[in-house]
Amino acid sequence: MRGFSPRYSQAGGTADSIVGGVFGLIAVLMIVYYVVLAWPFFRSRLLKDRPLLTIGIRYGMATTMLSFAGGLWMIALQSRYTGLEGNIIWFHGLGFHGLQMMPILALLVERNQSMSEKSRRYFLHAGGTAWLLLIILIGWQTTLGHSVLYPNAIMLISGGLLIGWAAVFIMAIIPVLKKRRLFLSHKKI
Repeated sequence: MRGFSPRYSQAGGTADSIVGGVFGLIAVLMIVYYVVLAWPFFRSRLLKDRPLLTIGIRYGMATTMLSFAGGLWMIALQSRYTGLEGNIIWFHGLGFHGLQMMPILALLVERNQSMSEKSRRYFLHAGGTAWLLLIILIGWQTTLGHSVLYPNAIMLISGGLLIGWAAVFIMAIIPVLKKRRLFLSHKKI
């Protein structure tokens, strides 16, 4: 409301610095809390119960840990900007979206009974690897101080990985939608 972020303010006073410090402490405590909550997902028992969903959650958690690294990076710099045009917030935000995107993909792949278990695992690993590498490359681009819109090989590969992830998502959702459409058409009769 005052026109600047109290987290990294050079314009605010002592109160703003205190608020920024408290915010940084809360962010670090959230990371510790997340690691404690995430730990059970890396135990083998869950992998036996729901293997595809567990794998999807693991990929999402890996990109979330990278996002937390981006958050610590911003705290250390006291800014979200790095280099001439680098903006850490892209790396930070897109990494967190892995915690949404990967479990959704895993649920879709899990529901696709027309594929073998091995093919479903392959699909999920392809999507997870694409998303994870995409986040790593965006982090690398940001580390170089470039915008995510700066055209270079890193961003070209990142775009290919995003298209690859989207292709896996589309191939996973089509059988689910077809099955739903078939179910709805039979229900009308």
